[in-house]
Amino acid sequence: MIERMLNLAGETVKVSLDPACREAHVDARFGAFYTGEGAAAWEVSVEVLPRWRVPEGAGIFPGVGVRREGARWVFVRSTDVTTLDPETRRVTVQARASGHDLAPVEDPTPLDTPLRLLVAYSIVRRQGFLLHAAGYRDAARGGALVFAAVSGGGKTTTARKLPHAGVLSDDQVAIVRAAGGFEAHALPFVGEYRRATAPGASPLKRVVLLGKAEAPARSPVRPREAATQLARCAVYFARGDAAVGQMFNTVLDVCEQVPVERWSMPRDFDVAPWVDAVLG
Repeated sequence: MIERMLNLAGETVKVSLDPACREAHVDARFGAFYTGEGAAAWEVSVEVLPRWRVPEGAGIFPGVGVRREGARWVFVRSTDVTTLDPETRRVTVQARASGHDLAPVEDPTPLDTPLRLLVAYSIVRRQGFLLHAAGYRDAARGGALVFAAVSGGGKTTTARKLPHAGVLSDDQVAIVRAAGGFEAHALPFVGEYRRATAPGASPLKRVVLLGKAEAPARSPVRPREAATQLARCAVYFARGDAAVGQMFNTVLDVCEQVPVERWSMPRDFDVAPWVDAVLG
């Protein structure tokens, strides 16, 4: 059994993994987020089944395949079945093994899905939310930006244009309420970026709604319109949960407290000067 303790945007999680998860791959993707501090708020157990069969009703993450069994939430994908029990604060997973042709950081490992589900569930209850976005922080200047977009909207392309040390993720960023505003937190949930990120958080200085255009353009977005657009990028999987309303209220608070802009640009546009202008 492989055991690790992680801190994900302030949530301490103890994980117990089937050795079939390949320890080196788990460490390559999640190692920067390991911690030896604090008691675990949640426990995650992952079992890899050598003869995996796709469950009936399985969907593509994060699409269909969500059901409730009493207080528990069950998430069914073609690659795994994850059960989240808020009463015991345990997450149990049955999954197929990752492909053997993947490099360590490219392998999401069977741990990736349950951690995404857990963070999305728990962070809403801390007046935050998981955002489908790329993120960048400049620790020296004390600020962060998030670049929100749906799949294919330019998040990875934007992340690759910025210094790697400041990239929070190219796929999902945690937005958490803090004293005097909101913070953007790094997460190990990366997509096509295929580079491991490191923990870090900074005050959220700007929300950017990404768009594509032949000529670069920036324009402010009013809070109500911004909230409608940003809500489409908010990530939550427990359909029918009363916490969804709280999440949308938090999204609106972000758009009322943090400037929101739409940045439209061609694929090869150098976004760094715009980022520097925002962070000062």
